[in-house]
Amino acid sequence: MYIGFRIPLHSVFQVLVPQQVPGRPAEILDSKSTWEDPAAYDCQAADWVRRLAAPFQRYEDVDGDIRSAGPRV
Repeated sequence: MYIGFRIPLHSVFQVLVPQQVPGRPAEILDSKSTWEDPAAYDCQAADWVRRLAAPFQRYEDVDGDIRSAGPRV
């Protein structure tokens, strides 16, 4: 972790993504901004969330806090 840097949760994948890293352009850290078509990024992200979530649907008895930590569409 970089002290003093803001590291918010990604709104879809629920992972920490730094907003700046020394020696790297900030714009590459926001994956959506690297796409020419932001709507296409949203579509692809939603598809990945469905693909990632599908195998875990068989574990319905998992605590809600654990389920809510996963990807969101």
